[in-house]
Amino acid sequence: MRTAHDDTIQICLNAPFGKSVIGGKSTLRNTLGKNPAGKKTSGTATDSITLSDDSPSGPIPKIGYNRKRLNEGEWLDDTILNRYRELINNTCAEKKINAYVLNTQFYTKLQKNGIDSIKKQLQKTDKKTDENSFRNKGQLLIPINVYENHWCCGVIDFKNKVIFCYDSLEMYSGQVTYEKFYITMIDCLKTMGWITPDEWERGVDIIDPKQTNGVDCGVFLSQFMKYYSVGKPLHFTQAHINGIRAQMRRELDGKKLEYELPN
Repeated sequence: MRTAHDDTIQICLNAPFGKSVIGGKSTLRNTLGKNPAGKKTSGTATDSITLSDDSPSGPIPKIGYNRKRLNEGEWLDDTILNRYRELINNTCAEKKINAYVLNTQFYTKLQKNGIDSIKKQLQKTDKKTDENSFRNKGQLLIPINVYENHWCCGVIDFKNKVIFCYDSLEMYSGQVTYEKFYITMIDCLKTMGWITPDEWERGVDIIDPKQTNGVDCGVFLSQFMKYYSVGKPLHFTQAHINGIRAQMRRELDGKKLEYELPN
């Protein structure tokens, strides 16, 4: 059994795919609501603020975000997730950590339009992190939009040569989603000339911490990416989420991540 980052996250080589969790999916999908994950929700002038700066991982574009989306019980839209992703990438670049988070549209675009649609993005991303390339025993984190209703995260571990997923709501996505991600990314990375598929395995998926409702997947996704990318334990729980939402607002406003869990 291999360990990625810390003892709380274990990746087992030659792991079985396991059973697909299909039962109850349509019922749960109804509880998740009709506002699809990843759908942008614009704020008014008073609800939004504009953020911009230069960072080690490249310039951050001006992006406004709807502050109300960070209130309790609200979905996080992809504008917030992508802005948060920039903060994570900045932190990794500053700390010279070989990890990089791709944007929320990457995997959906790859699935719909094929590798030619994302090839330049991957090449550009790799050049951006040349000194600390994720291909040099690093990690590539990819947000996955499931059924346009849920977020989970795919992880490509170049050091251990495994691919796995983190999902705070496993019973919704199921093994079919994870297996599809593995097959899609193996084919993508092979086409890029970045890997030799025979050397890679599917790792054990991470299903903790878990969410207990149908609206917090974006918060769990963002926190997994924040902590996992820098090798910190995943100690947050559903009980922390409302405090984390307020913390995320501070982080976005202050352009700096905090690693102390809120009370």
